[in-house]
Amino acid sequence: MDHVRDKQSAPRSLALPGTLAACGAYLLSCLLAPQLQAQFAETDIEIFSDLEAVRVTIEAPNAAAIGLDQNLLKREVENLLDRGHVPVATAQDLAGLSEADREISVPALHFRIVLIPVPGLFDTYAYRIDLELREMVDLFRSSARLLNGTTWRANPRQGITGDRGASEIARHVTGMTEEFIQIYLSANPRLRVR
Repeated sequence: MDHVRDKQSAPRSLALPGTLAACGAYLLSCLLAPQLQAQFAETDIEIFSDLEAVRVTIEAPNAAAIGLDQNLLKREVENLLDRGHVPVATAQDLAGLSEADREISVPALHFRIVLIPVPGLFDTYAYRIDLELREMVDLFRSSARLLNGTTWRANPRQGITGDRGASEIARHVTGMTEEFIQIYLSANPRLRVR
């Protein structure tokens, strides 16, 4: 019992090495826990060759914590895709379609940006950015069923940033978009020159 009292009454101090180790462990447990799918390198050409257009979706629930404007980021990605000769479904193309019809008719280039406050470090966030191509797919075992599935995935980006990390996140999103464009153009070489 005296041992417990000694620990409780001992002053607490924040040791930097311990905090960094905890931060690293936190990153591993929170950000790397979601399943990582292998990149479908051998089937990229098949997946991208008949892709007529994409729509951009961004899921970033607490983006405001680092000053990230999701609408601006979405427009930047759409502009990059357009400059890279990747057809983008515009708001006019999607007008009048229900969300279910959008999912069926136009594949989504979906960014998921997860920001998690790092315990013990003020205005510091662990982040992970995922990029997936989501589209309606037939199940091989039951072609009568259509499901929304991931047919391609970029290598995720992750790290730690401060409360003004919007530019860091935007740089990663740009790099991931450029990766998508390169694969798309390698599958559709006729689109390189328009």
